[in-house]
Amino acid sequence: MMITSIQDCDKIIVLDKGRVVEEGTHEELIKQEGFYKKIYDIQVSVEDEIRAETEY
Repeated sequence: MMITSIQDCDKIIVLDKGRVVEEGTHEELIKQEGFYKKIYDIQVSVEDEIRAETEY
């Protein structure tokens, strides 16, 4: 799932191996700099690379 599709949710629950490791809004989770933030940063980086490769 793309993180951009859940950014506007009222509450996001992050699971790791079936256990809740974080929960909150997108903004709250980004500030925590935990698991969610790592996934978000990776996804944004990949999207930026793809965008750069497809622009002429």
